[in-house]
Amino acid sequence: MTNLLVVIFGVIPVTVLGLLATVPVLGGFAGLFEQPARSAMFLVWGLGGWIGAKSMFRAAFGNFSEFTPTGLVIGIMATSPLAYFAITANGLKAGLWIGYWTIGPIVVAGSLLIRHFLLEEV
Repeated sequence: MTNLLVVIFGVIPVTVLGLLATVPVLGGFAGLFEQPARSAMFLVWGLGGWIGAKSMFRAAFGNFSEFTPTGLVIGIMATSPLAYFAITANGLKAGLWIGYWTIGPIVVAGSLLIRHFLLEEV
């Protein structure tokens, strides 16, 4: 049952977020010479989303490496601005819809980190 919840609330939304992270990466590359600071910020944000998505896949299926916990934290940081928008969105229906795609993966990543460090499977 736990693995099913990880897939529903972690892997599926992270797959969509990982695909959507392509937009800031491409936008960051496109404007890197016109507005370097803003473009670099979007580039790093998108790369953080990709790293977080890859780490979520590895952690969800039990393949923890040395970099997986760091990648999960990077993914949490990359998703946090979107989760803030979900929490402060006007209207409960819109907030819940965006919350599934953003807050769910943050909770799943945090629980995978806690479970990994408490069980200490080395």
